[in-house]
Amino acid sequence: HLCADYSIIPLPFPVSSSTRRFPIFSRRSNTQAEKRKALQSLEQIWDSGFTMAAHHLGRAWWKGLGVLPDDKEAEFWFRQSAEAWVACSQYALGALLQEQGQMDEAMICYKQAADAGNQIAQYHLGKLYLQGQMVPQNISKAIEYLTAATEQGDQYAQYALGKLYLAGNEVAHDKEQAAYWLTQSAAQGNRYAQFPLDHQNEYQSPAVLLSATRLLYHMSRVFQETPLPSNPAGHHAESKLMQRIREKKIAAGHKPDDHEEYKGPSRSI
Repeated sequence: HLCADYSIIPLPFPVSSSTRRFPIFSRRSNTQAEKRKALQSLEQIWDSGFTMAAHHLGRAWWKGLGVLPDDKEAEFWFRQSAEAWVACSQYALGALLQEQGQMDEAMICYKQAADAGNQIAQYHLGKLYLQGQMVPQNISKAIEYLTAATEQGDQYAQYALGKLYLAGNEVAHDKEQAAYWLTQSAAQGNRYAQFPLDHQNEYQSPAVLLSATRLLYHMSRVFQETPLPSNPAGHHAESKLMQRIREKKIAAGHKPDDHEEYKGPSRSI
């Protein structure tokens, strides 16, 4: 249940074969009317018994894809597929519940997804137990979940383990383990993992080296360029929609950017 093969059913819109995603929801060239029609098609597919359609309906309501965001609708649809043991929906439901401050139930969802082999859930649980902010810190569980994610080749979990052994705070400093995991992550293109490998001999203190890595990350965020839209008219219409979404969220008591509070790397749901 980790992914779905949409090639077995006829769809009135294209699906990415590599990500099992619906590009129609993310392309600026598609109108809101086209996106709403896609949602109606997904509901029909759900009625036909295709469980994974509920996950994408939940994601559409959560992220405002073709509709104004509605957490209650998102939760309803995520629960439909999560109860059918779709691991990505279990993780998504956990993330939604975490945003709402329902950490006990969110942790249940995360663990269900992690036990089913969802590497994003495994990584996220590892980070939660490592940071000890939303849940009590538990280093052994953090290493357990991060290691499970690394076994699936998750570069973010590899980076987290590398930093953990490099810093030597919660666990004993282990230069060889740190180098191994950072190298694995860097091999997948993680430049933040590559930085401490390239500069490990320039800093006597691992803490200083990690601080320099964090500075590199924050500077890259500050100077990150936003590409101009290829269709200014479409961008204007999209901007008006986003303004209405922000106004609706503020009126509902949310912060304008509350969907961006997840502190881990950007991961697909």
